[in-house]
Amino acid sequence: MNDQIAFATENLTRNFGSLVAVDHLTLEVRADEVFGFPGHNGAGKTTTVRLLNWVLAPTSGTARVLGLALWVIDGALLAFGRRIFRRTRLALEM
Repeated sequence: MNDQIAFATENLTRNFGSLVAVDHLTLEVRADEVFGFPGHNGAGKTTTVRLLNWVLAPTSGTARVLGLALWVIDGALLAFGRRIFRRTRLALEM
C-alpha cells in the first residue's frame, strides 16, 4: 500500500462573481487509489479538475498535488513559492 498523497484539498473554493462553483471542498486521494468524481451538470467537477491542474486559481482554500502547495499572490498562481502561471491574454492571428 502506498501512503503517498496524490492530491489533497482543504476548504477549496472557487467563485465566479456571485456563483459558487466549488464550495469548501476537502478531500484526500492516495497515489494507489482509484477515484471517481460523479455529479450532475454544474456540480463543479470540471472546475475542481481545473483547480487541481493549476489552470484556475482558487478563491480560497488550499490544494496540494504530489506535495506541491498551490496559492495565489498578486494574481499569480504559485507552487512552493515559484511562479507557475500568470494571467495573460494571448492574441492569435489567423
